[in-house]
Amino acid sequence: MYIKKKTFILIVTYLSAAALAFGAYSAALSINGAGYRYTARYGYEHAFGEVVTAAENLSDALHRGAYATGAEMSASVCADVYGSCLTAGMTMSNLPFSTQELENTARFIGVAADFSQSLMGSGGFDDATRKSFAELYKTAEEITETLDELRDDIDNGTVKMDEPENLFGEAGNSLLSTAMLEMESGLGELPELDYDGRYTKTAAEECADPITEDEARTIAADFLGLEGDEISLQYRSESGATSFEYKDKSLLVDGWGNVVSMSSSRVVTGDMPAKDMKNAARNFLKKHGIKNMYLVSSERIGGTQSMRFERLDGGVRIEADSVKISVAADTGEVYSFDASAHYAAAQKHAKPESIVTQTQAASALPKELSAKPRGMVYAETAGGSERLCYEFECADEAGEKLHVLVDASTGEQYRISFI
Repeated sequence: MYIKKKTFILIVTYLSAAALAFGAYSAALSINGAGYRYTARYGYEHAFGEVVTAAENLSDALHRGAYATGAEMSASVCADVYGSCLTAGMTMSNLPFSTQELENTARFIGVAADFSQSLMGSGGFDDATRKSFAELYKTAEEITETLDELRDDIDNGTVKMDEPENLFGEAGNSLLSTAMLEMESGLGELPELDYDGRYTKTAAEECADPITEDEARTIAADFLGLEGDEISLQYRSESGATSFEYKDKSLLVDGWGNVVSMSSSRVVTGDMPAKDMKNAARNFLKKHGIKNMYLVSSERIGGTQSMRFERLDGGVRIEADSVKISVAADTGEVYSFDASAHYAAAQKHAKPESIVTQTQAASALPKELSAKPRGMVYAETAGGSERLCYEFECADEAGEKLHVLVDASTGEQYRISFI
């Protein structure tokens, strides 16, 4: 095809202009990409610097705890440790890699926070507590020294900051996340602390001499009013816990021979009165030898009435000794129940040597609350132990309802929960 000279010149001109424009656009992208790269890297380096600062503050607070005496100084240390732990946790979340690289460090921060929180209002540290702070300080100082060294390595370029999804193509053993993993592997075991908190809960007791599978099958069948050959085995653990199923139902028998849970999967439709379902739940518990249970809560969820019972010991409610049970609104049969907490509750409920009166306990409530005494309760602590408390059902001037537990030993508020 013949192209005129003028037309050819125009085509060449347009193509050249396009090439120049594309080159300029590519250059702009390159400059913008480099700018983003440097901005991102600066931001991550700044975030790591904040992690180091938080670790230094935590180390300093724990160090002071090793020498603190008196209520005021002890409370100040607890607040500083707890606040530093929260800051450290937040700054770690801003790093450009998964906190899996900081698993042990994160656990240490959690333990330090939980330990300090448990001591707030303790009235002053004793020798054992100061020793625990000293042990925590050793670990914190080790972490801080390593983080300081890594910050220097980042500044001099021997360690590179990670970049999300490896956008900029840098990888290798010089990455910060790799160095973090090396630091984590060298931390060793955390110090053992004797306190009542989330990290001190004892492990569930294992059954030393579990019943046989045939014995568990007989127990499960009797529970459902069936013959043993009508149910089928789902699994059996080394501790003797054995699961069986029958139609839509699944049961778990522990190594001691207790049916600790049952669940159903059928669709429920019905409108049975809540009162009738509560009575059905009480009759079910009595039939299976679970006695002295007090209904704490009851809620309609779909086609079932979901309830929580707690055992009474001498008229005192025991939070840890509980059973959850749901009743179907169409047949009135038990749809599911969980008695694992009831069978695991081996706590001996020792009443304190001296307790305040109910009237004295009520003085811990604000005057603007109207209060109705609800008796006494062994309240479960974060570490799995108990505190004997007075319970008050309260309402404020606007009608908002809440429960307040007052420690029977100290006469001070222990827990506030809204209804």
